[in-house]
Amino acid sequence: ITVIDRRITFIDMKIILIDLDWTLAELKPDSDRNNHTGDEKPIEQMVYLVQQLMHTDLNVIVMTGRKDKYFSITVQWLISQWIPVEVIMQTKGRADKNHVFKKEQMIEIQKNHEIIALVDDNPLMIPVCKDLGILLLTVNR
Repeated sequence: ITVIDRRITFIDMKIILIDLDWTLAELKPDSDRNNHTGDEKPIEQMVYLVQQLMHTDLNVIVMTGRKDKYFSITVQWLISQWIPVEVIMQTKGRADKNHVFKKEQMIEIQKNHEIIALVDDNPLMIPVCKDLGILLLTVNR
């Protein structure tokens, strides 16, 4: 299994970004979005899609608004779903809104890489992706 890192280390790659919560993982209805335990239910169709994307020439990266204190739990959950990919998370001390954090990350990524698409459930990502010229594939909750 590939070692997972928080930083993008590839040069000049084609990337597809995948959101985590409510895109790959279903949170419990009563759960706190800021308290992740690693027992989230996988959204099977999306997990399958990401597993298939990993066999293409695209670099699949999970980009989540989760805080990096959940890095180990998040990585273990992804590995348990056979999705050993890089992960981008908010670093300690940051508390940006999800769409603000992701916009900053995508601007940074676009400096050296081509983002093919973002797969996300958040409707606030629509204007962000439109502004950045990134294809957004939305997921129903």
